[in-house]
Amino acid sequence: MIRPSKRVYLLPILVLGAMVSLAVVRTATADEANQEIINMVIDALKSDDPDMRAGAIGIVREIPGPEVTQALARELPNLEASGQVQLLSALADRGDAGALPAVIEATKSKAEAVRVAALKAIGQLGNAAIVPSLAQTAAKTGGLEQKAARESLYRLRGPKIDDAILEALPEASPEVMVELIRAVGERNITAGVATLLKTAKHEDRKVRSESFKVLRVVARPDDLPALVNLTLNLAGASDRDGAEKMVAAVESIVFLLAVNLSLMADHAPGMIDVCSTLPL
Repeated sequence: MIRPSKRVYLLPILVLGAMVSLAVVRTATADEANQEIINMVIDALKSDDPDMRAGAIGIVREIPGPEVTQALARELPNLEASGQVQLLSALADRGDAGALPAVIEATKSKAEAVRVAALKAIGQLGNAAIVPSLAQTAAKTGGLEQKAARESLYRLRGPKIDDAILEALPEASPEVMVELIRAVGERNITAGVATLLKTAKHEDRKVRSESFKVLRVVARPDDLPALVNLTLNLAGASDRDGAEKMVAAVESIVFLLAVNLSLMADHAPGMIDVCSTLPL
């Protein structure tokens, strides 16, 4: 049984859902139906009733079609800050990159909550082109805004994201470089070892330090000679300390691999022979 308070909360949502269904049934064409639904959802988003707005946001996540995304994106700056935050979340969940220009524009909002919501949405909608902007924001902001920019940089998906991060590193300022290097570690970009071996020699101490930290994560046993060579050629004591920890981390991987191979040889001598015959 629904309590009276719950019934009151659900009523605007149920009414909005019924209105949408009725529009679909009564309207002559699919395009007209979509436009009718969009208009009603936008009206609900502007409502003073928070329950009606919540119901509209739920419907936004479900209505298919790029034209719906475009209409909602155009409406985004016309909403109050709280409504923009809700709509940004819904647009992100839709996963339609057509909303990305409006979402990027929302990162310039005067309201911090809107900027944070927009940065979070970029993590779901963004592409390789947004990498420098996210790194810049992560470097130049703090608090929730910085956290959202970093998390989106780590969460971006696409075949060219990792390449974009590595390509942005050489020309970046030291502050932005640190953020990009962190992203290499968070995303476990093992192809970035060669780049990090260069940034580990950068004139900025923070860049060098972050490079050592991330090399501990992404470097592999095959990289050990280059890491040792880097360590031997370092002048500063603080750099050597970071580099030695980096080398030790990779050496531990080598040791564990050696132990595992030894155990395989002792307890299952045929296993290595079998594995060697498998196609790679």
